[in-house]
Amino acid sequence: MRSGSVTVPRAEEDDFDRRSLHERIAADLRDDIMSGDLPPGVKLPSTVQLKARFDASNATVQKALQLLKDERLVVGRAGAAVTVREHRQW
Repeated sequence: MRSGSVTVPRAEEDDFDRRSLHERIAADLRDDIMSGDLPPGVKLPSTVQLKARFDASNATVQKALQLLKDERLVVGRAGAAVTVREHRQW
């Protein structure tokens, strides 16, 4: 077992969270967006930073980001930074 500074998404999701890692990563980022810690227009951490933060593979991080894109919380395309979508009421 590896020791060190592995970051878990949230303490309350710790022990018995049966969601997959990409779902937990998306939930953590979603919480940051909804709380305003990641305000509209700001860039999300890079894939490299997210991989290190969550001890996850590139594919897992990409699946998490795709969930947030599907929910229209973030925007991004290949080769460009993923940013928090501007929240507008229509």
